[in-house]
Amino acid sequence: MSPEQYEKIYIWFQRRPIAYRVLRNATKALPMVIAASYGILLLSLVVLPDTPHAALLRAILVPAVTLLAGSLLRRWCNVPRPYEKGIKPLIDKQTRGQSCPSRHALSAGVISAVWLVLCPAGGVAALVLALGVCVTRVLAGVHSIWDVTAGLLFGLGLGLLGMLI
Repeated sequence: MSPEQYEKIYIWFQRRPIAYRVLRNATKALPMVIAASYGILLLSLVVLPDTPHAALLRAILVPAVTLLAGSLLRRWCNVPRPYEKGIKPLIDKQTRGQSCPSRHALSAGVISAVWLVLCPAGGVAALVLALGVCVTRVLAGVHSIWDVTAGLLFGLGLGLLGMLI
């Protein structure tokens, strides 16, 4: 998205304080809801009788390895963030570089993958939340569409692969 295109989004939110507040709250709340859902999933695997130990181990290791791989990829690519390229973000952020893949989108993607394999209905709900994370990151001006798409697909792809092996 060009700075001119994003400027229209910025102005739209600046003229609508309620929408701006919703966006700011959503950028904070959606990742927390997804993280909480992951905690609930892990807890349910611990307390439910007859849960195979391998399922719990996989549900812990697959996201850990995926996040590590994503973090290494981010560092290696070191893509500048949109606000480093002339876009004024709606959310104040100081981080430089390492924009792609988006770690928020990657985390949401891998958590969605774990949910999809272990509880498909929960996985669909997690995917909806993950898409919300992606949209809010772009609207806030802290990631590009490419950053969140790469993050979501990387997390979802490696997550599904790891959970199904």
